[in-house]
Parts: sequence; C-alpha cells; structure tokens
Amino acid sequence: MTALPEGHTAYVLMMLLGLVAGFINALAAGGSALTLPALVLLGIRPRVANGTNRIALILSGVTRLCVFQRAGVVDWRQGFRLVLPTAAGALVGASVALRLPPGSGAWPIVVSALIEFALVVTGFSKMVDKSVRTEAHVRWDHLPAFALIGAWGGFIAAGSATFFLWALVVVVGYGLARGNALKALLMLTMSVVSLTDFAAHGDVDYVAGGLVSCGSILGSWGGARFALDERSKVWVWRLLVCVAPVEIILLVVKYA
Repeated sequence: MTALPEGHTAYVLMMLLGLVAGFINALAAGGSALTLPALVLLGIRPRVANGTNRIALILSGVTRLCVFQRAGVVDWRQGFRLVLPTAAGALVGASVALRLPPGSGAWPIVVSALIEFALVVTGFSKMVDKSVRTEAHVRWDHLPAFALIGAWGGFIAAGSATFFLWALVVVVGYGLARGNALKALLMLTMSVVSLTDFAAHGDVDYVAGGLVSCGSILGSWGGARFALDERSKVWVWRLLVCVAPVEIILLVVKYA
C-alpha cells in the first residue's frame, strides 16, 4: 500500500517532480536533491523514500542510455571497467543504509542534498569550461574512487550523480557529453544493485516510485537530447538554485 497522501494532487506532483528530476539528471546531476526531500515531505518514511527513489533512477537511466547510444557517445569498453567497483560499492552502501534505525534517515537526506547542491553550484562553471578530451582512459588507480562513489550512491543516492560526473570529467578526462553517457551507465548499475537490497527489506513504495518514474522517463529523454549540446548545462544550475534550497529548508523545519 502506498504511503502517499490521498488525492490526485500528490500523484500529479510526483509525476511533475520526476519530469524535472529526470531532465536535470540527464543534463548533469542533482535530480535526487529534489526527489528525496519531496518524497519525505509528501509523507513517505525517509528510508522508504531512499529505496523508492531508485526506481525512477533505473528507468530514467535506461532512457538516457538509449538516447546516448543512438548518438554514439557511450564508451562501453571503458565503462564496463567501472561497473564492477561501482556495483560492489553500491551493495556495501545500501547495506549500511538498511542498518540505520528506521526513523533516522531524514538527516542523511538533508546532508546529502546540501552536499549535492553545493557541489553543483560552486563547481559547475569549471566543469562546463573544461575542454573535451578524446584520449580518456580508465586506469586501475581510478577504480577505488568509483567504488567509493558507488558506496555513497548505495547509501543515499543524492550526490552520487554529481560525484560520478566529476570523476569521469576531471579524473578520467571525458568531455561532458561522453561523461554524461557513462554517468548514466554507472548510475543505472548503482541503482539496480541498491534497489534489490532495499526491496528485499520491504523499503520501497512502488506506487510512488512508479509515479515519479512516469515523469522521469520523459524528462530523461528530453534532457539527454538537450545534454548533447554543451551549452545547455547552465540550465541545471538555474533549476537547482530555484527549487532545491526551498525543499531542503522545508525538510529541516519538518524534522528539527
């Protein structure tokens, strides 16, 4: 049974939220800074919100990968080197999250949303201005970083897309379009592994997850196409600056 309040308004809000979050995640990162606080504010327990958020991440991740693959920007050979450490880290992170007391999950959501918002706002211009490299190559010493990011993503999800994109662009050396494509692959990997763990413990609201996913798929499709234009990334900053701080403040007020 869904934990959402009764009424069509909450359902419409969930779909609109998924639409915006999917668009943001496809462009760069930051969608979970919107979805996680909103799910909690709409009445879903924090740990269930943490698990539920991953349904939309999976379905929107598949959508983004399809768009990026059609554009020919997915570096599958290099990406598969990062899948295993990401999956291993996600399994560890989800296990830690599920061992927290049921009522203690709100503050990790607040902290992670603040971290993600700060990373995007303070470091985004450097990412946008970074020149595209064509010789990006995944080395063995890169793998621990992606395992750690996978662990963070398995634990809370919010912020992991930002961390993945930073690592792919700044550490490995991809341009934004190819970095976004591999970020979609790694987010999909992390989300599948962690959702399996949350679902096994009954911490997933499938109705809410389905509603968010309906909007997220459409938003991801449009965002992924828009993301192929390097000049589009400034819109992520504008969206997050307008919406994310309001949700974070409301969540702090609710649990303070």
